[in-house]
Amino acid sequence: MQASFYCPRLSVELGAPLLRRCFNNIFTIHYGNTGTLSASNAYIQVDFGQYLHPQNSTLPWSTVSGNFYTFPVGTISVNQQGSFSVTALLDCNAQPGSTQCVTAHIYPDSVCVPLPTGDSSRAAITGSCINDSLVCFTIRNKGAAGAGDMSNPAPWRLYANDTLIVQGTYLLAGGDSMVNCYPANGKTYRFEADHQHPRITRPRAIIEACGSPANFGFVNTAPQDDAELAVETFCMKVIGSYDPNDKQVSPVGITSNQYITPEDELEYLIRFQNTGTDTAFKVVIRDTIATDVLDIATLTSGASSHNYTFNIYGQGIAEWTFDNILLPDSNVNEPESHGFVKFKIQQLPGNPDGTLIENRAAIRFDFNAPVLTNTAWNEVNEANMPVSFLSAAVSSVNDVTTCHGDTSGSASVSATGGLAPYIYSWSTGATTETVSGLASGNYSVTVTDATGTALIDSVKYYGAYLADDRHHLSYRCALLRKRHRLGNCGSIWRHGSLHL
Repeated sequence: MQASFYCPRLSVELGAPLLRRCFNNIFTIHYGNTGTLSASNAYIQVDFGQYLHPQNSTLPWSTVSGNFYTFPVGTISVNQQGSFSVTALLDCNAQPGSTQCVTAHIYPDSVCVPLPTGDSSRAAITGSCINDSLVCFTIRNKGAAGAGDMSNPAPWRLYANDTLIVQGTYLLAGGDSMVNCYPANGKTYRFEADHQHPRITRPRAIIEACGSPANFGFVNTAPQDDAELAVETFCMKVIGSYDPNDKQVSPVGITSNQYITPEDELEYLIRFQNTGTDTAFKVVIRDTIATDVLDIATLTSGASSHNYTFNIYGQGIAEWTFDNILLPDSNVNEPESHGFVKFKIQQLPGNPDGTLIENRAAIRFDFNAPVLTNTAWNEVNEANMPVSFLSAAVSSVNDVTTCHGDTSGSASVSATGGLAPYIYSWSTGATTETVSGLASGNYSVTVTDATGTALIDSVKYYGAYLADDRHHLSYRCALLRKRHRLGNCGSIWRHGSLHL
């Protein structure tokens, strides 16, 4: 069969078995070329973030710029694969429970596979925490000016602790950008955008623990921005003790129900540790894939701590064999007693809401009985994803006023959703939730939340007589005072017509 494209197609994967503060942690970076031409002068740039400090690596880095380390790979031939490891110290200042992310990007990363029809715009999002008081996201159109101009507006969304709080659209010419900033309050913000080629990239950025109090546990609940083969983002919680033989899934899912969308690709991490009393010479991992909800044809085996052979057989049984692994027991060499392997798999098309996706693995050390991991699971459910848009409504306060035009009426507005704090602007000039000193008339209030979203609500207050019916209302008021022994007449509030 003749190839449909002629160029290198590089990929990168990375992972680690665990992240512990004040300790060295070992990352494995795997790369390959599935294209039709060799790649010359290839290199991998790795962003280790603020708290991870590389100590050494099996492939020496060539340059360092801030948190970015560059590893020259050289020529990568067609179908060639390779890997190297990096030992990085996790700073003691990293907060327990926080999530640390490492991103690897392999170059050259040109997209040579034919793109779907449409413009050649390509969106990218970066996020930053500014002085622990402001969270800012920048959407940039990486397309060239002119040819890369967006032809139509595309939506963007902002989430706070996984709850959708505001959305909008953007339209950028090639090379242009747009910046949105929000007050930092310790919540985990996720800003994502749709664009022309969702199968090529998945533009989004996540900022955790900017401001206080810090909210942890929301970084891995949704997919990362690593749909491109040339980019891989690995995020893991900083922990203390943990089950040494377990299975994790990313995205973890939204809320405690672990909701995902039918389009989400699932990435599984299987971790193992030799807690026996002697060296393990062979480790075999078997994982039975739920082929009624997952597409076994899309399973891609990824980074691992040690070399392995991989096979799929029977009814969706995936097997990793680590021959001659020489895994020391934890009593002799605890750091080297750990291992892991990762794989990705897509869902079958059309999984309906309510679909439960479960997965577990069996780990066998030499000739011992297999160790069963926990069950990693998600539920497909788009309908119940949490949403909390700004909502505001004016209500009356049960104040009283005389029948002859006293100005003792008051009203309050109740705001929920969106992003606090709220700004109030009444038609009277007041800037508080409650406005007082009102005579009869129409009043409105504009409520603006910290995202800049604004809502207007209004109310009509009938606190006195009408100009064209003065005697009738005065008489009516007198009757009410007599019948109910009132000192004066009650206020009348309506969001519409007057009812006496």
